[in-house]
Amino acid sequence: MITIMREVMSNFVLFLIFCWLTLGSAISAPTQDATSSQEEALRSVGPSGPEAEIPEVLAEGKKALSRKEEVLKAKEAQLKIMEQDILEKVQELKKLKKDLAKAADLQKIEDPKREEELTRLARVYEAAPPEQAAQLLGKLDIKLAAQILMRIDTRKAGKIWGYVEPIQGAKISAEIGKGVSLYEGGRE
Repeated sequence: MITIMREVMSNFVLFLIFCWLTLGSAISAPTQDATSSQEEALRSVGPSGPEAEIPEVLAEGKKALSRKEEVLKAKEAQLKIMEQDILEKVQELKKLKKDLAKAADLQKIEDPKREEELTRLARVYEAAPPEQAAQLLGKLDIKLAAQILMRIDTRKAGKIWGYVEPIQGAKISAEIGKGVSLYEGGRE
């Protein structure tokens, strides 16, 4: 917009100079010196000052735009590579999710022998005095302790919980809350 305005102004100034020169020569009798100075003035009236810099400014602007375009193309290429990486990772995650789901399904189908052993252990802990059962549970692996407690009668389990160390009890409770179904294997 500024470039157009400069061009219009330049043309207008040239027009004014031309008119002034034309009218000036018509009003006064031209002398040889006046005519030659008017011709020199017309020849020298070409673009000067800011108008002369316009092509240079345009060239610099084009170079700057070219550089920005190159940078944008490079960034676009980087984004495409990143997008491809993300898509690959999403596919990997989907595969892992399927694998985890299969593993979880396999874990749910526990070996009947293991289930028998856990039920038998639960009966042993039910029969033991609550203080002794709590001490023994506190020494077991957290997952195993949670599985055993879930198979113990709730009243007897409550008595045992009264003797379990608070830190160990919190860990066992967290394990029960994580994955062991509250209704799986427990008796009421």
